[in-house]
Amino acid sequence: MLLDILKLKFNAQVSQDEFPSLVLVLETLRNILTGNYATIDLLEFYNDTCFIDLILYLFKVLLALNTNDTPHYPKLERCLYEFLASFLTTRVEDAVKHFPATLFNSVLAMLCYGLESQDSRLVFFASSAVNETIQFFAFEFAKMNSHFTERIRGILSASELVILNIAEEIIRALCFDDADYLPSMASPLYSLIWLDKRLFQEAKRKVMTRLQSTESVEKLSNCLEKLMDDVEFNADPINRDKFLFNYTAVSESIKSIVLV
Repeated sequence: MLLDILKLKFNAQVSQDEFPSLVLVLETLRNILTGNYATIDLLEFYNDTCFIDLILYLFKVLLALNTNDTPHYPKLERCLYEFLASFLTTRVEDAVKHFPATLFNSVLAMLCYGLESQDSRLVFFASSAVNETIQFFAFEFAKMNSHFTERIRGILSASELVILNIAEEIIRALCFDDADYLPSMASPLYSLIWLDKRLFQEAKRKVMTRLQSTESVEKLSNCLEKLMDDVEFNADPINRDKFLFNYTAVSESIKSIVLV
């Protein structure tokens, strides 16, 4: 029924007058995802695609949003990123199984946009969603023979630039921002390096190009390399804890570097 309502209420264009209705839909779905109101796995067991059909149509609606309009309605932005965090935390497998690679690329682009926000709540929700998604990718790749491997490989191929942008934004924030949301970016950075260390090196190189002083580049680059001291990137929570400790130390050290 909710899918029928969505189709009746929203079309290819979403006007600002419809933002309150969209907020209600997002809040309802977030409550379904995080509560005990429905057994979504049971639907899949009986080959009932109503939930997936609903999610796919909802993302069609979300991608029709004009990002220049949403900041004028902060409640929608907050509900959108809360929903993305809830969905990708609880149903990332569904997204990998059912989302076309191009749609997944668009979702990751939305998360990158959230990371760039000046609103610490949006950054927190976006970083949580990024962490759950990239961590799932890395974990499945580590299995070597996962039935998700080919799907993930296709997503990564379509989303390589967006994922690089996400890595760059996280490193940029660590280097240049002094905000209360910085600790929330540690886990997604760990997952990104675990997935592909080349992403970290390339993103770091791009961030370094913003600096004018060669001395500052060298100091900051050496400082960022300390993130990986005594850390093996895998599913072992001990290594993640070591990285979080390094992240905290590096973020403090960066403050003492004079960036010219």
